[in-house]
Amino acid sequence: VWASDRSGAMQLETAPLNAIAAPPDTLSWRMNDAATRGNVRVASRVTRAIYSPSVSPDGIHVAAVMERVKGFEIVVAPLDTLGAIVRNVWYPQQPQAVASLVATVPPLAPSTSYALARQLLPYYWVPQVGTGRDGQSTYGFSTSAVDILERHAWSADALIEPERGEVDGAIAYRYRGLGVPTLDLSVSQSWDATFGVVDSLRRPIGSIGRRRRFATASASFSRARIRTSLSAALGVQYELRDFNATVDSLLGSAGSLLRTGTRYPSVFASAGFSNARRGGRGISIEEGVSLSASSVYRWRQDMPSLGAWRHSATARAYVPLNLPGFSRHVLMTRVAGAFTSDNAQTELSVGGVSGASSELVPGVVIGDPSRTFPVRGVVPGAQRGSRALGASVEYRAPLVMIRNAPAPLSLFADRLSLTVFSDAARAWCPGALAKINTTLCERPGERDGWIASAGAEIVLDMAVQYDAPFRLRFGVAAPYVAPAGIARGGSVYVTLGTLF
Repeated sequence: VWASDRSGAMQLETAPLNAIAAPPDTLSWRMNDAATRGNVRVASRVTRAIYSPSVSPDGIHVAAVMERVKGFEIVVAPLDTLGAIVRNVWYPQQPQAVASLVATVPPLAPSTSYALARQLLPYYWVPQVGTGRDGQSTYGFSTSAVDILERHAWSADALIEPERGEVDGAIAYRYRGLGVPTLDLSVSQSWDATFGVVDSLRRPIGSIGRRRRFATASASFSRARIRTSLSAALGVQYELRDFNATVDSLLGSAGSLLRTGTRYPSVFASAGFSNARRGGRGISIEEGVSLSASSVYRWRQDMPSLGAWRHSATARAYVPLNLPGFSRHVLMTRVAGAFTSDNAQTELSVGGVSGASSELVPGVVIGDPSRTFPVRGVVPGAQRGSRALGASVEYRAPLVMIRNAPAPLSLFADRLSLTVFSDAARAWCPGALAKINTTLCERPGERDGWIASAGAEIVLDMAVQYDAPFRLRFGVAAPYVAPAGIARGGSVYVTLGTLF
């Protein structure tokens, strides 16, 4: 008895033990004629999924984990490989045998109550090496645990810089016992910046380090269907910033912000809809649309008047093209927009490559962060403002499905594809705001206008140790529309992840 998803959903399948000596045709379950169906039989028809079947020692019962609307349940039923299949249950020999599919265990051995605390004890430790705020190596570990029903899950990591004793770390907890919503709690700390201080003659005096702490609570809602999904999230966050210095006098007087630190509460909400889908061998999402929007209100605790809104929305659309290749070609577009309050302290920026980043060894980082308004071929932050619009158009074509290639150092190549693209974006401030807020806005008349670029990427889908997938992108891009002050030389880049 085993579980398989080849019929389209995770179902149970069976084969008689006497067929093991001569391996059965595992595709014979597709046959409609019982005489030609062979030894393999699909023995369940559940709406969601069923996992990890286990036959009792006496061969009479089977236990498994079934996914339901409110999460996972342990279910037990008689082992019947010949009875009719009934919707949303499995192995039903008699109606009363499946009247209760909750965690009931046949009296084959002494049973114990569900021990949650024991399952949430950490059972592994992974060493970690990172980089501190000044480039020094940091050392630590990560671990996590989840119970068998996946109602409770937590993870933790910590890195320490030995010379200063500065600790970066995070602890996160997720509760799925309600089904919907999913509840998340997390706290984190990071030393993320160093500011050098010089005297009037520009001689170094010392440096100031910044530590940021976050406490976040959120509730996530989802409504997944076969073709569509809806999601939403509500949450609150509290940020604490404080500082230390190599020379104490650099922190100023007793009441200065560098000594007292600053506090930033915020509330946020987001929502999304998607009916996008892809094929098993696809080089990308191939068909459908994806919509998302978010809003954040953030203020400084000692000066609530500095509170500011930030709203953003993104739409993506994918159109498949049935052209030659091992998968469908795809034409896709992405449009994004955002605006902030006029008193916001954080600008919207345009430019750069969007993707994902990973630290290969301490101090060696490959890739780029995710950006809302990327323009490949232009430096990050080439333009800033309180309003921003951006769009990208891509054509993706499959090139090679890689088979039987050498895999040195456990690196496995899978697929190679080509992307041809054009990006365009613009950030600006309303005329009156541009004259008074030089932190948020460009100076009037500087770098004012649309930026657009075009280029191409070779995309390699690969895996590290088979089960850690990566997307590696080699690209070249150059702007063909740019205002004065924006370099038009273009760039060659290597990054990870995908734009959308």
